[in-house]
Amino acid sequence: MKLAVVCLLLMSPMLVAQVEQGVITGAVKDQTGAVVPRAKVTATNSRNGTATTTRTSAEGYYTIPYLSPSEYEIAVEADGFKRARTSGVTLQEIGRAHV
Repeated sequence: MKLAVVCLLLMSPMLVAQVEQGVITGAVKDQTGAVVPRAKVTATNSRNGTATTTRTSAEGYYTIPYLSPSEYEIAVEADGFKRARTSGVTLQEIGRAHV
């Protein structure tokens, strides 16, 4: 079976140390649309190779916080499924907040 990766990209400016960080969040579903709980989801920064891994919830959702603006590849693995990859996921820097 194949996995589908759904991503929602969020950016939030951090006021502490003026560091831009973003979040990739989404859901993992199989080809029938059923959610896949406990799937391993890895976001790899295409520029520097840094990888961050999490697991989907019982409802198939995942969140990967504290990511720097860059391009990412999202890989999903779950027992009984082929590995799924989505590349070219871009977190863009947004305007900086000044306090």
